Amino acid sequence: MKSTATTVDDNLCILCNNIQIIRTSWTDANLGQRFASCSDSECTEFNWVEPPMCRKDDVRGQDEGI
Repeated sequence: MKSTATTVDDNLCILCNNIQIIRTSWTDANLGQRFASCSDSECTEFNWVEPPMCRKDDVRGQDEGI
């Protein structure tokens, strides 16, 4: 998978206990999608990362009709 590493996350890999790195996919199938993978290139641990919603996207608690 073609990707770019962006930040280091505090979470540890569940398979080998190394630090997971948040990366961004640059493939056509998953362009811009973020994922966490182990910092050890031999490890196969992989999880998609969903960014937190911004306050404008969070419709909970908004008045009806707005």
